[in-house]
Amino acid sequence: MIRVLLKSPIATKIGFLILPWIYTVAVLSLGLYIQPHHYATILRVRGDRYAREGDTDKALEAYKSALRLRLDHHFAWSSLGALEEKLGNIKMAAYCFDRASTLRPTSVLYRYHLSRLLLKMEEYEAALFHVDHALDVASKPNERQVVLDLKAETLKAMGREREAQDILKAAEDSQ
Repeated sequence: MIRVLLKSPIATKIGFLILPWIYTVAVLSLGLYIQPHHYATILRVRGDRYAREGDTDKALEAYKSALRLRLDHHFAWSSLGALEEKLGNIKMAAYCFDRASTLRPTSVLYRYHLSRLLLKMEEYEAALFHVDHALDVASKPNERQVVLDLKAETLKAMGREREAQDILKAAEDSQ
């Protein structure tokens, strides 16, 4: 009975329709096996989705799984840092953004977030160091303005009001 069914024209057509899908799944799974950095990216994106949905436990696990596969995944470090900050773990968030900025030294965004977190932790000298580094790599005017505002805020927190005002004035004059 099964032999007759398999030899029927309908079974042949269904087989030809399903066969490319089977090959595609096999090739994709082999590709994921060979290149784990793709799977790490998928895990990070999955973590982003969990974080948007509010499931922070699953998001943390997805980010950490991505980092177990690839320690050099700067997006996963920054995503984990943002989630840790949201959960109130400022030191862990600063560590994550520090790792991301180490992996991607030309990123203004990672240095900015690291500086902002260090300012919250009242580590003013370290925050000022990272703000200055972010200013060195900032190329767009709006990026520079945001980083200059953070530098002025850091200087105010350090008690250097005059320097903070000078920086803000110079930034306004340059626009």
